[in-house]
Amino acid sequence: MSNIPEGLSSTVGLQRNKYSRSRIILLWLGVLIISALAALGGYLFLEQLPDEMAAAIGAFAGGGIIAMICSTMMPEAFEEGGPVVGFIASMGLLVSLLLDL
Repeated sequence: MSNIPEGLSSTVGLQRNKYSRSRIILLWLGVLIISALAALGGYLFLEQLPDEMAAAIGAFAGGGIIAMICSTMMPEAFEEGGPVVGFIASMGLLVSLLLDL
């Protein structure tokens, strides 16, 4: 559920670039299928993974999510909110990291 805003933002970008509705749906179906296969592979092959390695993989994935959000959502937020948007986003990340301790 937490990825819906990012997905909607990406879909709007595809529509702006004149992708047809059917092509957008096919792209998202492809993402769904690849994600499901990757999840299955992770479940089957990484079940006995050491905790340190699992933490490193989680950190890498979290960094990818943050990079994706920043590249798709921050420019629009900066246009509408000004320079304070970067500070607020940084504080939000800091609070989330502190809450995770």
